[in-house]
Amino acid sequence: DIIGCKVYDQDEQLIGEVTSIMENPLYDILEVSKLNQNKLLIPYINQFIIEEDIYNHKIVVRVLEGM
Repeated sequence: DIIGCKVYDQDEQLIGEVTSIMENPLYDILEVSKLNQNKLLIPYINQFIIEEDIYNHKIVVRVLEGM
């Protein structure tokens, strides 16, 4: 399951953890609880997801400036 996976940026820095998946007609959106308790919404599409290893509970995402 993707909920509970740790989310890292492209530099392997921990961003937070997936807490839910928001269903959208075009694509799903990962809701990530950041370490500073804020939420981050990441589109679950190839442009943002670099690597996903569900077995090891790890997702690496491409972070854009301002995210």
